[in-house]
Amino acid sequence: MDGFYFCWPRLMDRRTLARYLDNSEKAVEELLREGLKPTFTGARRERFDRHAVDAILDRLTAAAGNYVIPGHSDY
Repeated sequence: MDGFYFCWPRLMDRRTLARYLDNSEKAVEELLREGLKPTFTGARRERFDRHAVDAILDRLTAAAGNYVIPGHSDY
């Protein structure tokens, strides 16, 4: 195998989700206020499904026209 291939995990904690979004954990808090719900919650643990995160971002993008993740800029 030539090079290194990285695949994001299906279930992510808040820190990993922030890295996946290329943003801060504070931005994850904003997405929680926007309607993102953890897929799994347990003994002081919550996990977010990558596919559910992508779906809510798609929904927010379509609703706002050009929604930008809080604290994130494409520029």
